[in-house]
Amino acid sequence: MSVFDMFPEAQEKFRTEGRRQGIEQATHELRAEERARLGRQAARKFGRGAGESLTAYLSDVHESADLERVSDWIVDCQNEEEILAKLPANGAAGS
Repeated sequence: MSVFDMFPEAQEKFRTEGRRQGIEQATHELRAEERARLGRQAARKFGRGAGESLTAYLSDVHESADLERVSDWIVDCQNEEEILAKLPANGAAGS
């Protein structure tokens, strides 16, 4: 009999904690992939400079709603100046 067999509540606690950590790690990785994808898309549509600026901005973006908003910017903006104007570093509030 192992120590874990003697304490079933500890088993469940470790399982639950392991699941939570796994979900957090997967979410972190998926958002990192999304940030990279959005940077590539911006670079393809608006040029390398816009892609680099957006990638730098995205390094501090961690919420899915914010990533969705940036995705909309890429679709809605017509040129590099428009998308750069959305970035807070360029004086806009990021509407």
